[in-house]
Amino acid sequence: SQGGAVTVTDNGGAILTTAGDGIFASSTGGAGNVTVIATKDGSIKTSGGGDEGVSVTTNGTGNLVIDLNGAGNDKTVNVTAGDDGLRAIHTGVAGSITIETNGTITTGDDGIRAAIKNAANGSDVTITSNNVIDAGDEGIQADTVGNGNVLVTTGAGGAITGKAQNGIQASTTGLGS
Repeated sequence: SQGGAVTVTDNGGAILTTAGDGIFASSTGGAGNVTVIATKDGSIKTSGGGDEGVSVTTNGTGNLVIDLNGAGNDKTVNVTAGDDGLRAIHTGVAGSITIETNGTITTGDDGIRAAIKNAANGSDVTITSNNVIDAGDEGIQADTVGNGNVLVTTGAGGAITGKAQNGIQASTTGLGS
């Protein structure tokens, strides 16, 4: 989208790809939010080595949201991906990142990757994972170079495994905490 809002609603079932991301949603410029939300249980599986399960991006001022728990926080979408399972990259001057998942994530790279890459962006990165992450690199990698906070919450039943690096890597190089 050119500056507008983008919403992808996963109504359950299976999303399968042999090349490319399971879900890719992006907005260029403007204040539109980019949102992926699940309304029913399901699965996302990519076969390619460089493919994300879900990837959302913006260089505008809208928020990035991946909500695989659904509105009632009761949905489970399992993700298997050759690259990152859930990926949200924000390069704009404003706008937060929120990722919520109850499903298992199995990946060749990061399980969840969330980054604000613009130092002028003072918004937060918030991740909630309530299940197992088995990642080839880092289980969860969350960071901002802006002045926002990085908040990572995991559920009691969810082991977070990063086979090549950290289970959870959370950092801010700005004034956030």
